[in-house]
Amino acid sequence: MKRIVFLILSLPTLLLAQAPTKPFDFGAKVGINVNTLSTSLPDYTGDYYTGFGIGAFGRINIQKFYVQPELLYSAVGGDFTFEGVAYEARHQGLMMPILFGYKFVDFKLLNIRAYAGPYFFYQFGNRVDPVDQVTSVIQDGRFNEMGAGIQAGAGLDIWKLTFDLRYHWGLSNNLGSRQFNGQPNAGLKNANWEVSVGFKLF
Repeated sequence: MKRIVFLILSLPTLLLAQAPTKPFDFGAKVGINVNTLSTSLPDYTGDYYTGFGIGAFGRINIQKFYVQPELLYSAVGGDFTFEGVAYEARHQGLMMPILFGYKFVDFKLLNIRAYAGPYFFYQFGNRVDPVDQVTSVIQDGRFNEMGAGIQAGAGLDIWKLTFDLRYHWGLSNNLGSRQFNGQPNAGLKNANWEVSVGFKLF
């Protein structure tokens, strides 16, 4: 009983104790995202789609600054209606963020951080289909295999656990050379919130 009381009382000290900066971390993570798609077309109504991501991250620590490359299998998409026709858009592939961050609170077992940076998305599963199999306004062509965007967010580390909340701004047109309703510039761009949890393996 005395040992339990001692551990409880000493926990704040352990969490807030300063420690030498560890040069490198590596871990695994999993998360869910709530995604929408944007376009410049009128008569368009977007809805949310819940996807997921799973993969690995590294973190190069330089005092309170850090660089965090990641490699994730990611599934995103969106449901939308255009001129009364419902569509499902699904995009999956490898996402590669490169994030630059700063630890506002940096203790031995606890830190709070913020970050931002670009991401690149290699899409090998890409489709946009009408839900009721009516005539589609997506004309033939090639989807974009490579996409890019910007991520920004905040995170909390407790011991080896990492928790993150971030936003993705998609900059690429997922449709590529395909045309939406005969308009080549009316592309679908990803935008989503993502919540994730990770574990530092070493």
